[in-house]
Formats: sequence, C-alpha cells, structure tokens
Amino acid sequence: MAQSLKEKLEAAIRHEMEAQTRYMAAVQAMVPFDTEGIEPPRDAVAREEDAYAELREAQAAKQSILDALRRKLGR
Repeated sequence: MAQSLKEKLEAAIRHEMEAQTRYMAAVQAMVPFDTEGIEPPRDAVAREEDAYAELREAQAAKQSILDALRRKLGR
C-alpha cells in the first residue's frame, strides 16, 4: 500500500509540475497586455484561468495523497 501511495505521490508531483509550467506559460503570455495596459484577448484570459484551475486541482490531489501517507505513517 505504501508503495502504491508513493507511486501516486510521484505521479501527483509530476502532474503538479506540468500544471505549474502550463500556468506560468499562460501568465507569461499575458505580460505584453499587462505592461501595455491593453485588454487581453478572451482566449488568453480563459487559458490562464483554466491553467490556474488545473494547478489548484493538482495541488489538492497531491495534498490528499500526502495526508493519506501521514495517516498511514501515524503522524
């Protein structure tokens, strides 16, 4: 069971890192609009919002696995 949780945690960490990369790319795409004070295109805003939601979900999934590991280890 611990090995299974370990594998799940590793996968969750990878997913979180990938989501973080996508979110940072979406944020970087918004920089030219922010610095020029221009309203960004809706699709760019939607990509940033979607990437942020994915990142938060990935973080929550990782935290859930960490909590399960702590319970299993009695901490």
